[in-house]
Amino acid sequence: MTPPLTQVSRIDPDELAYLRGLVARLIPTLDWRHNGLGLMQAYVHEGVRRELRVHVWDRSLHRPGIERSGLLHDHRFDLRSTLLLGDLVNVEYHLTPDPDGPYALHSVVPARKAFAMSGQHDGLVRDLGDRVSVTTREVPLCAGDRYFFPKLQFHGTLAHNLTVTLVEKLNQTDDLARILAPRDEPVVHAFANPYSKDRTQPVLDQAQRLLLKLSGYER
Repeated sequence: MTPPLTQVSRIDPDELAYLRGLVARLIPTLDWRHNGLGLMQAYVHEGVRRELRVHVWDRSLHRPGIERSGLLHDHRFDLRSTLLLGDLVNVEYHLTPDPDGPYALHSVVPARKAFAMSGQHDGLVRDLGDRVSVTTREVPLCAGDRYFFPKLQFHGTLAHNLTVTLVEKLNQTDDLARILAPRDEPVVHAFANPYSKDRTQPVLDQAQRLLLKLSGYER
């Protein structure tokens, strides 16, 4: 059996309360972008060796069709994520080369690099020609969990309710990211056609209210 990739631990309740209060106060100050995988993203620290982002997940933020083709991906960095609110499932995808396999690998220009080149986060997606079969493992996670997931491994994140995570990006390289999608199907790219602020701001406002309430620092 393939060993699990996701390493999970629990944080101290006092740390959880502190991080909830901290992120609640940061939410109105950050520069948010819509990610069609079902979340809003914003950097707390960017351009440093260890980058830090806040992710606010909600079903209303999914792009149509992305759960079918576009949800599964790898990262150019090791990911360490702390759940501050809600719950999610990290689904690991273990790949086996298979010319008749049902999945295809695609490269994608990372959002930040795409924005530097074109002013849009929607990077070019290209079929790499590799076909694979997969096995999966689901890892359920809840508020107070902290998990590590290694770079260059494939996963999909499923958050069915409002969920907030604080994400550290470690050991990042300059490679292209990759998407795993059903073969012979178009890939729905996460950063194409971002939703308007009128549609996304209520999600951020609700996340801020809940984090502040749960932190115990609400005034």
